[in-house]
Amino acid sequence: MIIPSKPENENLRLQALHYYDILDTAAEKDFDDIVELASQLCETPISLVSLIDADRQWFKARKGLDAQETSRDFAFCAYAIGQEDEEVMSVADASRDARFSGNPLVKGHPDIRFYAGMPLVTPEGFKLGTLCVIDRKPKALTESQLFGLKILAKQVMKQLELRATVKELKRLNEANSKMLSILGHDLRGPIKNLESVVTLARQEAVSPQEFSELLGMVSKSLSTADVLFTNLMQWAVTQFEDGGPQWQQINIAALIADEIGSHSAVTDKGNAIMLNLDDAARVWADPNMVRFVVRNLVHNANKFTTQGNIAVSIKQHDQHAEICLADTGMGMNAETVSRLFDWSKRRSTVGTHGEKGTGLGLQVCKEVIEKMHGKIWVESEPGIGSRFYFTLPLTKLSIY
Repeated sequence: MIIPSKPENENLRLQALHYYDILDTAAEKDFDDIVELASQLCETPISLVSLIDADRQWFKARKGLDAQETSRDFAFCAYAIGQEDEEVMSVADASRDARFSGNPLVKGHPDIRFYAGMPLVTPEGFKLGTLCVIDRKPKALTESQLFGLKILAKQVMKQLELRATVKELKRLNEANSKMLSILGHDLRGPIKNLESVVTLARQEAVSPQEFSELLGMVSKSLSTADVLFTNLMQWAVTQFEDGGPQWQQINIAALIADEIGSHSAVTDKGNAIMLNLDDAARVWADPNMVRFVVRNLVHNANKFTTQGNIAVSIKQHDQHAEICLADTGMGMNAETVSRLFDWSKRRSTVGTHGEKGTGLGLQVCKEVIEKMHGKIWVESEPGIGSRFYFTLPLTKLSIY
């Protein structure tokens, strides 16, 4: 037996497979009908919709086979996805083929002799697995059977695309509901405050000193609304239309230093910026998205720190760069940390100088970082400070 080699684009292929979110899902009639029809068309007792994961072959639909999955090393379909062309791979008699003669699936149950598998190919050209038919005796398919198997494989891909489209529509509907909720709730407050001050001024119901104080309140309220609007627009960009990252190779140290240098509010509160940046680190990311994340994390650290330090550092690992932004501010308890990136538990905490917020920025940061195949998390202790970490890939991973 010869173990099949992996395609050169294996990492991208796996990401394409996971994009469809199909692995380990329950049986579905549309896929079951296809394997039933393939088995009848090709006159074989076994037919499978087989998907090749990192180390296993998993069956979305199966006829004539009890197993839900097998090792990738034993999978005939692992050979089929390794072909350069997009044609049916056919094995007339596996017991006489050097690649498969020692395979446990040939020497023992289910006693495979004949195999024909048509790759399941995404619009981008990634081969996820196959629609295959299997028999326990040697044979060959007719031209019409080969043609039919190809057509049915395309139907499998159409079903996968349909599932992905439905999932995306549900996500966009949820995103739309979130946006309407934010617009209806968070932006209404600042507008109401401004309206109240204008009404009082028109009625001459306040003294000049009181009016000046009210304007200060409105100014802070509008500043909060501006931050919210900026965050909301960035989040909307990631949700609608072509909201994926505009990939570039970035000198992450230079970008962070440049972005942090524009934050005059940090020195206004007596805070000091400390940079420990690995200038050699180059990441694949969207520079505007990264600036958005850095800007929000610095704003958040400054909000809860007075006469303290905000330190930024970079560590380079094998596959990613890890950026840490640490402050010596108020810190948070475990309950606050647990809900920090949760949309359903979004709320704001007043800063050391009474700064108000919306709690939206960190949720958007999480979505933006995940769009760039990174992770974000926080460690914090009350009275000691917080450390926000996020990662970015050192190489571009894929379009998904």
